[in-house]
Amino acid sequence: MINAKTLPVFAGGTSATLNQNTDLNGIKHTQDAAFDFGGAAEHIYLKLFWGGITLEGNGSSERNFTFNMPVVIGGEQIWNTATKKNVVFNAPVTDEEGESYDIVKDGKGTVYFNAPNTFKGDLHITNGVIVVGENGTLGDSEN
Repeated sequence: MINAKTLPVFAGGTSATLNQNTDLNGIKHTQDAAFDFGGAAEHIYLKLFWGGITLEGNGSSERNFTFNMPVVIGGEQIWNTATKKNVVFNAPVTDEEGESYDIVKDGKGTVYFNAPNTFKGDLHITNGVIVVGENGTLGDSEN
């Protein structure tokens, strides 16, 4: 059973579709291939807790881990992306209701925000690049 204690490791395949709202401790992607994460319906979301996002790879080719569904932040985040491994958000990133969690971007990869986001925590960039797309926003920081 997948629950908030689960840290799934995606080591194969090219996509996953959630049929219900899902809470995960975080996500780890180890393959040198693109991956798309989506919801079966528009209202389906993924909530990420303290495990954050880790994209590993040898940097031999550009690869995207794409979220085509809303992502809710349920704890402080570290998003660590290897060289040429990118996280792409094509749907909003929001905080858990009534909460504000910080995001730390680490690793040499890139994070793309292509949707209007409403997370309220601070975004700290220790390494890599953040790109805000034409329809994207960084969030709504209170600080």
